[in-house]
Amino acid sequence: MNVDELLERAGEHWRAEQPPPPDFDFTRFTHRRRWTVAAAATAAAAVVITGVAVLGRTPAADPASAHQSDGSGSTTSATDVRVGPEGLIVRDGMTVRAQGRVVAAPGKPVRFCAPTPITAIGGGPDPYFADCQHTGVTVTGVDLAQLTDSRGEGGTVAGGATLTGVYTAGVVRVTLQGPLPPATVTPIPARPVPCAAPPGGWSPTGLAENHALHDYLEQQGDNIGATWVGYPDGPPTPPTGSPGYLKPAVMVIEVVAGDIDRIRAELDARYAGDLCVVAAPPAAVSKAEASRIMEAIRPIMEDRTSGIYTTGGGGGDRIKVELVMVDQRLFDRFAAIGIDRIDLEPWLRPV
Repeated sequence: MNVDELLERAGEHWRAEQPPPPDFDFTRFTHRRRWTVAAAATAAAAVVITGVAVLGRTPAADPASAHQSDGSGSTTSATDVRVGPEGLIVRDGMTVRAQGRVVAAPGKPVRFCAPTPITAIGGGPDPYFADCQHTGVTVTGVDLAQLTDSRGEGGTVAGGATLTGVYTAGVVRVTLQGPLPPATVTPIPARPVPCAAPPGGWSPTGLAENHALHDYLEQQGDNIGATWVGYPDGPPTPPTGSPGYLKPAVMVIEVVAGDIDRIRAELDARYAGDLCVVAAPPAAVSKAEASRIMEAIRPIMEDRTSGIYTTGGGGGDRIKVELVMVDQRLFDRFAAIGIDRIDLEPWLRPV
């Protein structure tokens, strides 16, 4: 991840907390204050929490609002579980659950679609009724009259649902159906800067010019992990030029390998702004390793039957792969790459 991408990610953090966002050009501001941590071990402990990823949390259907699609009236629901990567594997005969869009077209199997990004093209078909050939599963036993936000077009019916059922050979036989909960936006929590402020405090003038820093980070790809911007006094607040707009912005560099003191000194010589250099959490991956993992995943992504619809992470963050489901074949392919460096986020999960 280069610094431009880093700054774009930082912008996402404060935009989530401070709507509406301004056009924020970080590179306009320069200053000469520098700071590094003296106790790298203490600082590393402060950032360990930010590197933890939790796998396998499946939202529960609300038994009070769910109903049996066979009309029995039973409100039995499966129990949520927190599992490791192996616990995400879906096998024939397992009970599974997901929330998504149901599409029932005349003469075709009913499809249950993962919440992938969809794009409407002017004058083209409405994507709400797309049958998600590669990003969903076939379902039976759905009560179309109980779909959330149900719509019809040309004989096709589509709407949202929370479905629980038994998976067999690519088909889910629905045993419990509930509404699709309202969409919610979860703000991204701000990361605390893992360094103490220097004497006199952080500079309030934003980030410094970063071309030399960017070049150095690219050269040190095997040693550098996550690079991110921390706001010790909170993110900038709009409008541009207001008193709340210029706030301290600290460039945080996590070191995965190598001599941290040498790297700190070399970074300090290349960057004039506020700087915080710390040891990366144990599970962190370097920029170079993240790139290698992404290249190894690419052939799986290009196989449309894999059901992958989003990938992300890298540069200190574990690689996240969002996909329809994980079967044994897919799990084995990811395990051959390094399952300890990949966070699998399947839509359809065992319960």
